[in-house]
Amino acid sequence: MNIEDYILLRKNRDKFDEHDLSNKMKNIQILIGYIFDFYELPKREINTKKINKLTIYQKEIVEFDEDIRCWLIDIYATYNIKIDRILCKILDDNIYFLLEHSEKSFNKISYDIYAKLVTKKKYSFIEEYPFEILKFMKEYHKHKSNNYRSSITKYNLNLTKKEKDKIYRINEMFNINLIEWIYNYVNVLDHNNSLWSLGHKKYITSKEGLKECVYDYKSNRNLFELNTVLKKTYSEILKERKLIEKIMMYFWTKNISNDSKYYKEYCKKI
Repeated sequence: MNIEDYILLRKNRDKFDEHDLSNKMKNIQILIGYIFDFYELPKREINTKKINKLTIYQKEIVEFDEDIRCWLIDIYATYNIKIDRILCKILDDNIYFLLEHSEKSFNKISYDIYAKLVTKKKYSFIEEYPFEILKFMKEYHKHKSNNYRSSITKYNLNLTKKEKDKIYRINEMFNINLIEWIYNYVNVLDHNNSLWSLGHKKYITSKEGLKECVYDYKSNRNLFELNTVLKKTYSEILKERKLIEKIMMYFWTKNISNDSKYYKEYCKKI
């Protein structure tokens, strides 16, 4: 690790404020201390492997703001746990998370996460960080919800101007990126057949002769279980059910069933 990376790592961990001109001399002394520490590392037999791991991790979480990065690095340095991955996995599995935008909803979700993790011995340290969980969750939601236009490009969606305008309107009203929510929801639905209604459970025999349950996306009744999901969201989003269903079908036939032919047939019907 070079000296620049080491100083950046120490600044993040120590929450060093280089812009505080009222403590100019003190800041200079701290920076000089970092330099001495860097060259003293071999003599003090500091675990350079661990420092390199922290430096790599620091680059992985660059999209978060400084306070959150410092918290994540501190957790990783102390417990060897990348808590951002744990939190992201829980949030991604929550099919309503990206449809939320109110403070009340965020508070409830963060408390549920806190209650879930604090009872596990491995994550018992999280008891000290309820506010950090909430802050992380809000920032993660912001990253997912911003820039719906880039989502259209990223997933190569072929939408009409009218359809794009509808997505834009939802984004403006609620700070909700429908495309990111749809993409995430389809992935969760695919991996969790407990969410499937009986009418969409289809049993087939695999090449190995084993019976398996797959989702029948060609059955139109309550397609993608939207009756259940959309009744818990805003009426403005509920009105866009056909557009939501269309984008879900695109993701399902492209990423899951590999059935682009059926998607073309479906688009002709709607």
